[in-house]
Amino acid sequence: MASVHSVWASTVPSISGTFTPGEWTSAGTMPMPGGFIMVKNDANFLYVALDLVFRHRQYPRGGDYFWLTFDNDRNAAITPNFDVNYGIYPSLPIKIARQNYVGPGAWTGILGGLTFSATAQGFSATPHSATPHRIWEIRIALSEIGIPSLASMILPYVRFGLRVSSSSPAVNHGFPTGLLHKFSQPERDLSGNGAGFDLPAGYRRSGDRRSGP
Repeated sequence: MASVHSVWASTVPSISGTFTPGEWTSAGTMPMPGGFIMVKNDANFLYVALDLVFRHRQYPRGGDYFWLTFDNDRNAAITPNFDVNYGIYPSLPIKIARQNYVGPGAWTGILGGLTFSATAQGFSATPHSATPHRIWEIRIALSEIGIPSLASMILPYVRFGLRVSSSSPAVNHGFPTGLLHKFSQPERDLSGNGAGFDLPAGYRRSGDRRSGP
């Protein structure tokens, strides 16, 4: 199973769509079809940057979108009304939207209610390419993806799938294969247990000596 290890966000990325290299320094990074995914977290949020180096043409948003799916209970199966998919509203302004799965390739409507998750779209150069290109910055509340607190899990991790779509060039990149219909494929982990991740005081890994009370 491929994985990308999140690192502790000593500098919290602002979800503005303006790529600021200092905000993403040392972020966990993994190649993805058409670009790179970068990951950080703090005690409350997962921060994701989708660095889409293939998308060099700057047009109005049009058909550009992402789907970021989480297997909230990490059971490699679709759990109706619990597992979640994030995307954007179909109309401007750009705003994050979330839906629960109800079955394979089927979702609820866009969920109402308060969310602290957010997203922004940008177009700029990044360390991965000096040619300006599409980026997405995303903030996901850990409480919405099955992690009420980092201390609630011995090895905090989440299983996820991703699709990014562009209208020009007309491209759909997604992984793993069939991610919207079954979660049994080897999905990636956004792991909060990798190098550089700070553990809360009093929290321990299996086999580690307790560092707090």
